[in-house]
Amino acid sequence: MPTTSTRSELDPVLTETEGSRSLTLPPSLSTTTVWRWLGKAALGLTLAASSAGLAWFIRGERPNSPPPILTQPQTHSVQAGHVVTQALDPLQKRGRLAFLVHCARCHGPEGRGDGPDSAVLKPPPRDLVADRWIHGQTPDAIRGVVQEGVPGTAMTGWKAVLSAQETEAVVQFLLTLVPPSQSQAPSTQRQDVVEETLIKEAGFEPIRPKTRAPSITYQDKAGHPRTLEQERGQVVILTFWGTTCAPCMKELPELNQLANTLADSRLVIRGLCVDEADESFIRDVQRTRAPDLALSADQTGLARLKYAVQTLPCSVLIDQDGNLIGRVEGGRAWSSEPIRRLLDHLESNPSGSTSQGR
Repeated sequence: MPTTSTRSELDPVLTETEGSRSLTLPPSLSTTTVWRWLGKAALGLTLAASSAGLAWFIRGERPNSPPPILTQPQTHSVQAGHVVTQALDPLQKRGRLAFLVHCARCHGPEGRGDGPDSAVLKPPPRDLVADRWIHGQTPDAIRGVVQEGVPGTAMTGWKAVLSAQETEAVVQFLLTLVPPSQSQAPSTQRQDVVEETLIKEAGFEPIRPKTRAPSITYQDKAGHPRTLEQERGQVVILTFWGTTCAPCMKELPELNQLANTLADSRLVIRGLCVDEADESFIRDVQRTRAPDLALSADQTGLARLKYAVQTLPCSVLIDQDGNLIGRVEGGRAWSSEPIRRLLDHLESNPSGSTSQGR
């Protein structure tokens, strides 16, 4: 039975002449068509290669370079010429991942300022491991830089990119990169972070960097002059109050109770009245509302000016070295647990100064 076959119009035609054969391309498969197909194939390969290159660029990688992700998440700090490896907790690991995505192109995967874009940036990115951080090393300072950026540099703010949780994770990771300063050991830096957190929880506004408390003179419980410098080695709560301030009069008994509770601690509470200069009247208030507190009048008004007191009551927290570390305006629940935790922490981390008499 004869067989039939179909031939595509694109198949070449074999023709025979006298003693020879030749292969003839059909009109629809002309040389122009072949070159057009080859051109399309070359264009496709070019686009594929370009896409692959773009993917490498976006990921911040280069051929023949190791990937920035470490097999074991950890960070390094420099202490006395030695590299110290620090394991990361889950929050810090999350922050490190965000750091690698958003910051590694400039600062490098380990924060050493050696990212692939660092060579062309002016000013160059800082080495976060070795350099002193000019904007501060506290959580608030770091958070501000992450969210707002640094004007005049390539460091843009990520407030619109990172969620609050991601921002906090980045802050916690960056804290692991904070280099030891010339005067602080890493343990002291960690203590500062804990202290700042406790100050906030107690309702105070942290004062960072710490500043020397302005020198003032007041009276002790016996009516004898005393200076703030004489309180070195003790934690001081300095409260500005007024006789016509209802919240002030209300919190004086609470401050008195706090003083009684912590009578054997390195804590002193001093109250300065800013609206009454009559010491005898101040003594009457002391006898009826706070018999165990040292209350006196701001006779010259200089103390109120030095501490920029505009709202009553206003209390400032002074550490054992005589530095302002916290401030609060308005009445406080002085018997609250957060305040007790803060005061216990400050007392259990003495500055090394010798305690002086009350």
